Amino acid sequence: MIDVPKNAYNQVIESGITRGCVIRTLYQFGEEDRKFKYFVSIGNTPSNDPLFFVITTSKPAFFDKHPQYEQDIVRIPKGVFDFFPEETILDCKRVFRHTKDALKESFENKDLKFCGYLTDDYVSKIDEIIKKSRHIPLKDKKCIFDRGF
Repeated sequence: MIDVPKNAYNQVIESGITRGCVIRTLYQFGEEDRKFKYFVSIGNTPSNDPLFFVITTSKPAFFDKHPQYEQDIVRIPKGVFDFFPEETILDCKRVFRHTKDALKESFENKDLKFCGYLTDDYVSKIDEIIKKSRHIPLKDKKCIFDRGF
């Protein structure tokens, strides 16, 4: 096993998680067990802490049954990205915050994986939804878009 210096983890988090970056990390919803989930970075400024993300799901049944949420999601068809082997929904109704320290710890513990990056057209779709969203607080939008929206 290679002993990686702590500052290497810092550099990876600081430079690697930019807009459109897809990560897979452990996440806990309320009282549920922690499980691996995919998140897409949406913040414009890497200097922000916490960083903002939208969560993904490969189970589109809920959204198929509730078309009123179609305006709040981005659908990525199966096979567009290697890291999303199934149809994937980017749920833009809510944003998630992860502190850099928590991400660094997850990366150090091998609980965080960098999967790749979305193309600019998908990132733009996310931006459009978040800017128009009535679900996301203004203060979060200001952080995400560095006041420029």
